[in-house]
Amino acid sequence: MSYLRDAIAVLKQYFASIALEIFPMDEKDYRTLQQAGADSLTVYQEVYNREVYREVHLAGKKRDYEYRLLTPERGAEAGFRAINIGTLFGLGETRSEAFFAAMHARYLQHAFPRVEISLSLPRITGEGGKPENILPDRQLVQTMLAWRLFLPRLGITVSTREAPAFRDKLLHLGATRFSAGSRTDVGGYSEPGSSTVQFEITDNRSVAEVVEMIRQNGYQPVFKDWEPLQ
Repeated sequence: MSYLRDAIAVLKQYFASIALEIFPMDEKDYRTLQQAGADSLTVYQEVYNREVYREVHLAGKKRDYEYRLLTPERGAEAGFRAINIGTLFGLGETRSEAFFAAMHARYLQHAFPRVEISLSLPRITGEGGKPENILPDRQLVQTMLAWRLFLPRLGITVSTREAPAFRDKLLHLGATRFSAGSRTDVGGYSEPGSSTVQFEITDNRSVAEVVEMIRQNGYQPVFKDWEPLQ
């Protein structure tokens, strides 16, 4: 905890916004990190189907379904300005997972109206998922559009898991956030080439290249659109 708190204090000197994507914590721990300078939290339920959840979480604290499900609420109670949630498509049946993710986001919007709620669409495209639950491009777009119609204020994040040409098209269909220059291996930003990659990145464009893509499509790239009231 002290390492995370100290790291946030250092990063705060260089970045206007600091988002966390770490293991689920208790509210008091989140509050410590929020007070240190972190302003948003990403935590995925991974799969809402309880039976599948038990199949893929075999041991440890992560096996506690309810604890993980309530993590976004603890983050909101701790004072985070924004909460990003999602399901990992490819584990549970796709339509039911999309439905429960949307209902979870809707509940959070109503329970915490001052918190910006977002959904992500990470998906397994190769080994590791169940073939019958793999989410094809067409259904991913349908899911994103359904979320946009159901929750007009919802933030929708598209990660670098998706191919550049596909991501570019989603810009016009309701996506609001695009990651760029991402690394998924431990220490990957300082020591590229690590063997600890969590998932493969398909869009390897830099931040500058993604910014230019957004401009070329007639949109304004925004890195920060908020300011806390003192």
